Amino acid sequence: MENSQILKRWAEYLRTVLNCSSVISDAAIDRFPHVDTNNDLDLPFSLTETIRAVQHISNGKALGSDPIPPDVYKHGCANFGIIINTAKMVVIHQPPTSAEYNAPRINDNGTEYKNVENFAYLGSTLEFNTRIDDEVAQRISLASYAFGQLQASMWNCHGFHLNTKL
Repeated sequence: MENSQILKRWAEYLRTVLNCSSVISDAAIDRFPHVDTNNDLDLPFSLTETIRAVQHISNGKALGSDPIPPDVYKHGCANFGIIINTAKMVVIHQPPTSAEYNAPRINDNGTEYKNVENFAYLGSTLEFNTRIDDEVAQRISLASYAFGQLQASMWNCHGFHLNTKL
Protein backbone atom coordinates (compact mmCIF):
# COMPACT_ATOMS: atom_id res chain seq x y z
CA MET A 1 0.00 0.00 0.00
CA GLU A 2 1.41 3.39 -0.93
CA ASN A 3 1.96 6.20 1.55
CA SER A 4 -0.58 8.39 -0.21
CA GLN A 5 -3.27 5.71 0.20
CA ILE A 6 -2.41 5.31 3.87
CA LEU A 7 -2.59 9.06 4.41
CA LYS A 8 -5.97 9.21 2.64
CA ARG A 9 -7.33 6.48 4.89
CA TRP A 10 -6.08 8.25 8.01
CA ALA A 11 -7.57 11.53 6.81
CA GLU A 12 -10.91 9.83 6.17
CA TYR A 13 -10.85 8.15 9.58
CA LEU A 14 -9.95 11.36 11.43
CA ARG A 15 -12.65 13.31 9.58
CA THR A 16 -15.28 10.82 10.76
CA VAL A 17 -13.97 10.88 14.33
CA LEU A 18 -13.54 14.64 14.61
CA ASN A 19 -16.65 15.68 12.71
CA CYS A 20 -19.18 13.39 14.35
CA SER A 21 -22.17 15.11 15.86
CA SER A 22 -22.18 15.51 19.61
CA VAL A 23 -24.68 13.50 21.61
CA ILE A 24 -24.59 16.16 24.34
CA SER A 25 -27.06 18.99 23.91
CA ASP A 26 -25.94 22.62 23.96
CA ALA A 27 -28.22 23.22 26.96
CA ALA A 28 -26.37 20.58 28.96
CA ILE A 29 -23.02 22.09 28.00
CA ASP A 30 -24.23 25.56 29.04
CA ARG A 31 -25.02 24.24 32.54
CA PHE A 32 -21.33 23.50 33.20
CA PRO A 33 -19.64 26.24 35.20
CA HIS A 34 -17.25 28.47 33.29
CA VAL A 35 -13.61 27.71 34.05
CA ASP A 36 -10.89 30.21 33.23
CA THR A 37 -8.10 29.12 30.96
CA ASN A 38 -5.08 27.81 32.82
CA ASN A 39 -2.43 30.42 32.06
CA ASP A 40 0.21 28.31 33.82
CA LEU A 41 0.40 26.17 30.69
CA ASP A 42 2.59 28.85 29.10
CA LEU A 43 5.17 28.77 31.90
CA PRO A 44 8.55 27.17 31.16
CA PHE A 45 9.20 23.66 32.47
CA SER A 46 10.59 23.37 35.98
CA LEU A 47 13.98 21.82 36.69
CA THR A 48 12.27 18.77 38.21
CA GLU A 49 10.09 18.24 35.12
CA THR A 50 13.12 18.58 32.84
CA ILE A 51 15.20 16.11 34.86
CA ARG A 52 12.32 13.61 34.85
CA ALA A 53 11.90 13.96 31.07
CA VAL A 54 15.62 13.42 30.44
CA GLN A 55 15.59 10.37 32.73
CA HIS A 56 12.64 8.92 30.83
CA ILE A 57 14.47 9.45 27.54
CA SER A 58 17.60 7.83 28.99
CA ASN A 59 15.59 4.83 30.17
CA GLY A 60 13.94 4.37 26.77
CA LYS A 61 10.50 5.12 28.26
CA ALA A 62 9.85 8.38 26.45
CA LEU A 63 8.45 8.89 23.01
CA GLY A 64 10.73 10.16 20.31
CA SER A 65 14.30 9.74 19.34
CA ASP A 66 16.68 7.76 21.50
CA PRO A 67 19.61 8.02 22.19
CA ILE A 68 19.98 11.58 23.36
CA PRO A 69 22.36 13.50 21.07
CA PRO A 70 25.79 14.04 22.70
CA ASP A 71 25.44 17.82 22.31
CA VAL A 72 22.47 17.78 24.68
CA TYR A 73 24.58 16.10 27.33
CA LYS A 74 27.57 18.32 26.61
CA HIS A 75 25.67 21.55 27.19
CA GLY A 76 23.03 20.46 29.67
CA CYS A 77 24.51 17.95 32.10
CA ALA A 78 25.84 20.43 34.62
CA ASN A 79 22.59 22.39 34.59
CA PHE A 80 20.41 19.35 35.27
CA GLY A 81 22.62 17.37 37.65
CA ILE A 82 23.34 14.59 35.16
CA ILE A 83 26.70 12.91 35.56
CA ILE A 84 28.12 10.84 32.72
CA ASN A 85 30.01 7.84 34.07
CA THR A 86 32.89 7.41 31.63
CA ALA A 87 33.90 4.19 33.40
CA LYS A 88 30.77 2.59 31.88
CA MET A 89 31.36 3.90 28.36
CA VAL A 90 32.48 1.46 25.68
CA VAL A 91 33.31 1.69 21.99
CA ILE A 92 32.07 -0.66 19.30
CA HIS A 93 33.75 -0.28 15.92
CA GLN A 94 32.05 -1.38 12.71
CA PRO A 95 34.53 -1.40 9.84
CA PRO A 96 33.42 -1.62 6.21
CA THR A 97 32.68 -5.19 5.09
CA SER A 98 35.82 -5.30 2.97
CA ALA A 99 38.11 -4.07 5.76
CA GLU A 100 39.79 -6.06 8.49
CA TYR A 101 38.65 -5.44 12.06
CA ASN A 102 41.14 -3.30 13.96
CA ALA A 103 39.90 -1.98 17.28
CA PRO A 104 40.38 1.79 17.45
CA ARG A 105 41.93 3.53 20.44
CA ILE A 106 39.63 6.32 21.56
CA ASN A 107 40.30 8.43 24.61
CA ASP A 108 38.88 11.53 26.19
CA ASN A 109 40.93 13.66 28.57
CA GLY A 110 43.30 10.77 29.21
CA THR A 111 40.56 8.17 29.74
CA GLU A 112 40.76 5.40 27.14
CA TYR A 113 37.44 3.76 26.35
CA LYS A 114 37.18 -0.02 26.33
CA ASN A 115 36.60 -1.69 22.94
CA VAL A 116 33.88 -4.35 22.87
CA GLU A 117 32.65 -6.68 20.17
CA ASN A 118 29.02 -6.65 21.35
CA PHE A 119 26.70 -5.01 23.86
CA ALA A 120 23.02 -5.06 24.77
CA TYR A 121 20.95 -2.01 23.88
CA LEU A 122 17.15 -1.62 24.08
CA GLY A 123 16.57 -5.37 24.10
CA SER A 124 18.96 -6.18 21.26
CA THR A 125 22.51 -7.44 21.36
CA LEU A 126 24.53 -5.47 18.85
CA GLU A 127 27.80 -6.90 17.57
CA PHE A 128 30.60 -5.25 15.64
CA ASN A 129 29.61 -7.27 12.57
CA THR A 130 25.85 -6.62 12.89
CA ARG A 131 24.37 -5.20 9.72
CA ILE A 132 21.47 -2.79 9.86
CA ASP A 133 19.39 -5.00 7.54
CA ASP A 134 19.63 -7.88 10.03
CA GLU A 135 18.62 -5.62 12.92
CA VAL A 136 15.66 -4.19 10.97
CA ALA A 137 14.52 -7.69 9.95
CA GLN A 138 14.63 -8.81 13.58
CA ARG A 139 12.60 -5.82 14.77
CA ILE A 140 10.04 -6.31 11.98
CA SER A 141 9.72 -9.94 13.04
CA LEU A 142 9.09 -8.91 16.66
CA ALA A 143 6.52 -6.31 15.56
CA SER A 144 4.79 -8.88 13.36
CA TYR A 145 4.56 -11.23 16.32
CA ALA A 146 3.11 -8.46 18.51
CA PHE A 147 0.46 -7.61 15.90
CA GLY A 148 -0.38 -11.30 15.62
CA GLN A 149 -1.10 -11.33 19.35
CA LEU A 150 -3.64 -8.53 18.82
CA GLN A 151 -5.72 -10.62 16.44
CA ALA A 152 -7.95 -12.16 19.09
CA SER A 153 -8.55 -8.95 20.99
CA MET A 154 -8.38 -5.93 18.72
CA TRP A 155 -8.71 -7.08 15.13
CA ASN A 156 -11.85 -9.09 15.87
CA CYS A 157 -13.45 -6.27 17.88
CA HIS A 158 -16.76 -5.22 16.36
CA GLY A 159 -16.10 -1.53 17.01
CA PHE A 160 -13.25 -1.43 14.49
CA HIS A 161 -13.75 -1.41 10.75
CA LEU A 162 -11.29 -2.50 8.09
CA ASN A 163 -10.62 1.06 6.92
CA THR A 164 -9.62 2.11 10.46
CA LYS A 165 -7.38 -0.92 10.96
CA LEU A 166 -5.12 -0.20 8.03
